Amino acid sequence: MTTPNSKNANHVIDSALESKNIYRIGIATHSYVDTWAHQNFIGYYNEFNSMSGVLEQIAPNIGHADAGHNPDWPALVWKDKRLLDNNARIDNKERFMESAGNIFTKYRLYVDKKCSVKALKADRMQLIKGLRSAIGEVDQSNSNKMVRIERYMELSQNMLGYETPEYDEYAWFEKAVNEKVRGLRDKSDSFLARWDPLTDIYTWREPGKYKETNWYKFQEAVKSNQDTTWDLLDNKVFSKLDLKDL
Repeated sequence: MTTPNSKNANHVIDSALESKNIYRIGIATHSYVDTWAHQNFIGYYNEFNSMSGVLEQIAPNIGHADAGHNPDWPALVWKDKRLLDNNARIDNKERFMESAGNIFTKYRLYVDKKCSVKALKADRMQLIKGLRSAIGEVDQSNSNKMVRIERYMELSQNMLGYETPEYDEYAWFEKAVNEKVRGLRDKSDSFLARWDPLTDIYTWREPGKYKETNWYKFQEAVKSNQDTTWDLLDNKVFSKLDLKDL
């Protein structure tokens, strides 16, 4: 069961911070804050993840697959019918505020271990206030997504003093790798691409310097973070459960 700010989640993010690997810190941050967004879901096949509905019955009972994007939209208020009535109403913004405050505290102390309690509290409150305003009012359809992103960018500019680059999920990959498409592009969102028998060919743009690319360093950090997490779960969780071999 995913538990917000759990001991295991703290171990993973703290281990990443100790490594001083910026890529790994980013990856571990994602998993850490997701313990709030994905709370009460189980990261494995389990009937407790199941929700009622035709489409929900089709989706596998893994994690929050049945809940779709509900846990991830920051301005959404929704009902988790699996829970008792007094816990079923979920306000994502409140969950996100708590997760943001906790990861900020870790970052702040990582940068300055001697930061005073007073300064830490003031900076944390300033961040929460800014994020709460940036997320804005309830948005049940997530139609204001781009408006919120603009607000996040503005908030980042005001707090950090410099502009945050616009996110491009393929930027690092395309800078590091040559892509020769055969048939339909493998990375395409098209449903038909998965049935294309031809596999695209990928090569390093600079074979002698590929280890210097952000893409390579990120992938290595993924593996490192996975090893840390797997060792933790294997020793403290899986060894105590009656599960099929993973």
